[in-house]
Amino acid sequence: MADMSRFQQELDGKAVQRAGKSIQESFYKEEKRLFLHEAGPSGRWSPLNEKYAKWKRRKYPGKPKMRRTDKLMKSLTSHNEDSILFMGNIGGKFRMKIGTQVEYAIYHQEGSKATHLPVRRVIDPRDPVRLQWIKYIQNEIIKAARKAPFEKGLSIRPGHWDKEYKYVK
Repeated sequence: MADMSRFQQELDGKAVQRAGKSIQESFYKEEKRLFLHEAGPSGRWSPLNEKYAKWKRRKYPGKPKMRRTDKLMKSLTSHNEDSILFMGNIGGKFRMKIGTQVEYAIYHQEGSKATHLPVRRVIDPRDPVRLQWIKYIQNEIIKAARKAPFEKGLSIRPGHWDKEYKYVK
């Protein structure tokens, strides 16, 4: 049981932080791609309505969709005061939150019937990217398991651990 406890400490600490850092870097890279292409797996961002597009060209010449002030894009492509980045233990379980605190982001993410704002998903990672995030976590679990000082000869076989940490075939 002491071996499992040390393994759990390694997994909760450094391993989780390493996986989280890799996911964070990948998230920012994916968001940069999304803003560059104005599209994600959900499709291309809808065109701006003509009245707004005309106003924006006059007030913010050359600025692409979703980048009038760049506040939203910056909060999703780098860590700053508008970003959400949390990695830690809540209720005994590791949690990671990454995103934005920019108040209008939700209206773009989900659209708004009240203001006729179409959906333009600003958080829309591709499936291979999400799969890579899972692999980052898996790799860190494997590294932590290899470092853990388990009893000599202990092997993992099909079966499970019971509530008292005894292996049951």
